[in-house]
Amino acid sequence: ISSTLGQGHSVAEDFGGILQRLDRSVFDVTYLYVHENTTPAHHQADAFLTANPEDNLMHFQKHDKEKTIADGAWVRRIGREIEALELDMLLYLDMTMGTIVRRLGMERLAPVQLNTHGHPVTSGHPRATIQHFVSWAEAELPYEESRTHYTEELQLIPKGKLHQYYTPRVVNVVQQNGNENENEN
Repeated sequence: ISSTLGQGHSVAEDFGGILQRLDRSVFDVTYLYVHENTTPAHHQADAFLTANPEDNLMHFQKHDKEKTIADGAWVRRIGREIEALELDMLLYLDMTMGTIVRRLGMERLAPVQLNTHGHPVTSGHPRATIQHFVSWAEAELPYEESRTHYTEELQLIPKGKLHQYYTPRVVNVVQQNGNENENEN
């Protein structure tokens, strides 16, 4: 679940390669794109589906009639829609970056819920709601100290293991015989 699945966003770039390469014989993947303030630009998240056409992408947002109502019932509506999916696990990529996702994180929408380091900050929610925080050992203090910084149980990707799948993003233009040629690095 994320509010930042748009192509080119740092969270989408950080996790996209790993999520696209999950073993589909083990994981059924459904991306939940929660739109905070805008009408969904469906094409922005389509890149997540190109590697695995069997994946699902669902968009969630306020309905037009809910935009003038300040009671928050629309967050609960979205929560019920997610609950109805009967997911085994829910991974929050960027819980602290958006108000709707943050509020959804206050609900138990799946049996196992994890927060991770889209922004490396604890949810602050009780462990009964968000059980685990997945972080990278290279970015943490020693475990005994680090774990005190999270309300969730801290799970570490081991030191020396990358938590990203590297995708080249720089294109160099090389001048040859007066013509420009693009070379990826």
